[in-house]
Amino acid sequence: MKSILNGILLTLFLTQICFAQWFWRIQLPQGNRLQSGKFVSLLPGRAVDDSGVALHTTNSAQNWAPLEVGNKWQYNRRCNNQTSWNSINYVEKDSIISGKKYFLLQGAINDWVRYDDEENILYLRWNDSDYTVMDFSLNEGEQFEHIVYNSHSILNATVLESTNINLFDTTFFSKGYRWSINYNESDRVYHSETLGETQDSLYAWGGGTQTNCSRKLIRAIIYDSSGIKYYSDGVKPEIIFEPQPVIHNFSLNWDFSVDHDYSGFGNYWNENFIDTVSMISYYSNGDSVVSNSPVEAINELNTINYNITYQLDSTLMKNNFNFYYKIYAVDKGIVPEASWEPDSGYYELVYDPNPVSVKDENIPIAYTLQQNYPNPFNNSSVIIYSIPKSSQVLMNIYNTLGEVVKTLINENKPAGNYEIEFNASTLPNGVYFYQLRAGDFVQTKKMLLVK
Repeated sequence: MKSILNGILLTLFLTQICFAQWFWRIQLPQGNRLQSGKFVSLLPGRAVDDSGVALHTTNSAQNWAPLEVGNKWQYNRRCNNQTSWNSINYVEKDSIISGKKYFLLQGAINDWVRYDDEENILYLRWNDSDYTVMDFSLNEGEQFEHIVYNSHSILNATVLESTNINLFDTTFFSKGYRWSINYNESDRVYHSETLGETQDSLYAWGGGTQTNCSRKLIRAIIYDSSGIKYYSDGVKPEIIFEPQPVIHNFSLNWDFSVDHDYSGFGNYWNENFIDTVSMISYYSNGDSVVSNSPVEAINELNTINYNITYQLDSTLMKNNFNFYYKIYAVDKGIVPEASWEPDSGYYELVYDPNPVSVKDENIPIAYTLQQNYPNPFNNSSVIIYSIPKSSQVLMNIYNTLGEVVKTLINENKPAGNYEIEFNASTLPNGVYFYQLRAGDFVQTKKMLLVK
């Protein structure tokens, strides 16, 4: 009973570390743009090393904690490579206290802080006194008294070896520290120059359970003397959608999935990092175009599954107009990333008033592999696939290392629609991939096992 209680308390503690999430929407001004997940701007202080890797340098004193009203940092945390959740810190306002300028950090943190350029120290204001979060003037191995955000616990911390951290296609010089509590818990935190806190790794042991959590900076908005900088790691939504080329009535009812590396669903935390999913469409007969308003997809709670229901204009479709559409998904990043399906152009949907016969209707016109359902799933999930002609069919389940953990089918099948149940009761929680090989057709999809 005591070990179970310790495990519950440990989970609550880790959840409290990154408890708050605030979502912001921005529009990038002219002159700044994102390319391939990196920040692009014609600013001084950029250089490359001998291999051509970009290095971040500065023409002024190193600032390990950039503090300006409006600055925002967004982080993704994973524990034991399974649970994923996100948090945001932002500077809400500033204030002069005892002749010194402090900034109020909000979001996952609720504290007043200031950065002393001369001393190279990040201070936290608590009970009318300044406490050290990090002393950047110290060298590797030197120690200082560290105050923890929110809880205001005072711990003995040791300065880590300085290192280079690759973020946003740029290498940032970084300094860090570590603290530990009775060998049961330890944390390593790194700050990168001009960016602030960029990553940390937490290890905890309690109740017979070992927990390893890592957190990294994924998006940032930084104000400084040169203007506003927008940073993104470029991770985009993944739209999993099978287009429909022909329709025999005027009602659309499409089920599909939109996944994201920063979405996480588990026993203690459920977060969908997708903000909105929409269908963008229009009608055209080659001469005339009729535009439509976007249609927002409906998300099934705590899953990556979406549905779009839409009634086509029967008058247009009966008069040689075709329906053109694409799926658009945008994530919840403070610097949003978006995806289109298809990547370019539109899918075409044609109206055919003459449905195929019942006999022909059961024969697929193409190879397809549908998203497993439910997803995420607990122990078992159903996979549906179609083959238009007799084929040798192979379906394997892979782990994230690319190893085959189960073969669901390996035999010749006649043309038809099939469904197969995947029983994962003997497998551990995590991300898996299922792949269908039939004839020249090969397709792979991702699924999440959560027990």
